[in-house]
Amino acid sequence: MAFTLWRVDSIKKTADSPLSENPNLDPKTFYGNLNESLVEHILSQMGKVPRSKLEKFGNQLLVIAYYISKMKERLDFEREAEKAIRASRVNLGRVKRKIQHSIEYLRQAEETAKGMQELRPDLRSLEPARKALERVEKRFTDLEASAAALIHPNLRKRGEGGLADKTPYKLQHPKFKPTPGSQQVLHSAVDMLDDEIQRFTRGKVPPHHVNEFIVEFLKLLEWNTSSANVKTIRFRRRRKASDDTSSDPRAHQ
Repeated sequence: MAFTLWRVDSIKKTADSPLSENPNLDPKTFYGNLNESLVEHILSQMGKVPRSKLEKFGNQLLVIAYYISKMKERLDFEREAEKAIRASRVNLGRVKRKIQHSIEYLRQAEETAKGMQELRPDLRSLEPARKALERVEKRFTDLEASAAALIHPNLRKRGEGGLADKTPYKLQHPKFKPTPGSQQVLHSAVDMLDDEIQRFTRGKVPPHHVNEFIVEFLKLLEWNTSSANVKTIRFRRRRKASDDTSSDPRAHQ
């Protein structure tokens, strides 16, 4: 069964909606795939909905879909790149240490040359060569630290965290652990969808319909989960929010 609920040309790709290579996120495909579930689980429980409100809801769903898809792609990349980045980091460290040895040998040579009065003064000083090597050493030190910083914090091995702290660059990673099928990303996706659905429906839709809609939504992003799992995630989040409110003294003033 097919429904036409969205004017696709009215859906804006906002600045915070990164592009994704997932063909399911083409707006026409996305809304076409989502329409049936939307009607069955959300709109059928609400009655008449203004088109402007529906289009705004659709826009937000597409933003969430982009975010989830890009986050999954980014975490996949973090895992896949780990081995190559670590190999580069190890080689950069080896080069750095060899340069440090060369600097030390050059210092020793300089000390010997200082006592050789038969040489001209400019030949007894190896400072220019040593300074040049120290600049190269600093460059490789920064490169080694930056390579360590490119590895996701949850994938770093012993010593790489300390190295990463020394990078002169500001590098950022997703806050989620880069595990296959990250449960943290799944929980975040359910939370974002739940918030948006509740804003749109104002709590009019029964929980089991919300759960089923979220399951169908995630399937569009090639993420299979169950209605029972979504129910558990939503329940735990609400319980945590309730506990946080109860423990906040300001809530009792």
